[in-house]
Amino acid sequence: SDLPGLIHGKLTCDGVGVFNLLHPTDSSWEGGYARIVPAGYESRVVEFTAYENRILIVAPQLPSARALSLSIRRELKVIGSRLANEIAVRGRKG
Repeated sequence: SDLPGLIHGKLTCDGVGVFNLLHPTDSSWEGGYARIVPAGYESRVVEFTAYENRILIVAPQLPSARALSLSIRRELKVIGSRLANEIAVRGRKG
């Protein structure tokens, strides 16, 4: 797919990318993430209990997975979303 190359070309040193991803058909989740995340960038994965898709957040610097999870949960509660209690945020290596 051309998408990973296009993403790398659009991310800037002060930018943040947020991607809604479905499981790659030709590789694992980790393989899919590795194709999207540029070298030197951090990423966090937001997983939902009831959904297959995942959200990948990419930036030069990101809060810890714990801090990001608390922030997302807080904002989801503010808007009354039931997803506030159905997410898990994790960091990833690489």
